[in-house]
Amino acid sequence: MMNLRKLKGKIIEKGYTAGQLAKKIGIGNTSMSYKMNQHKPFNLFEMKKIIELLDLSSEEIMNIFFS
Repeated sequence: MMNLRKLKGKIIEKGYTAGQLAKKIGIGNTSMSYKMNQHKPFNLFEMKKIIELLDLSSEEIMNIFFS
């Protein structure tokens, strides 16, 4: 299960909105909303882009995507 609180915190910390991050990873706002509300999972490509854009450490990756 994904830790959305931590993901949202990192998005804000890095100066993005969810909409801006969605655009940067190549998905629409509606898709991002579904994923951020855990109705659909992020695919591997999207997770890789989020990890790169938010400059997540290995520990943060585990705590956000695999907690």
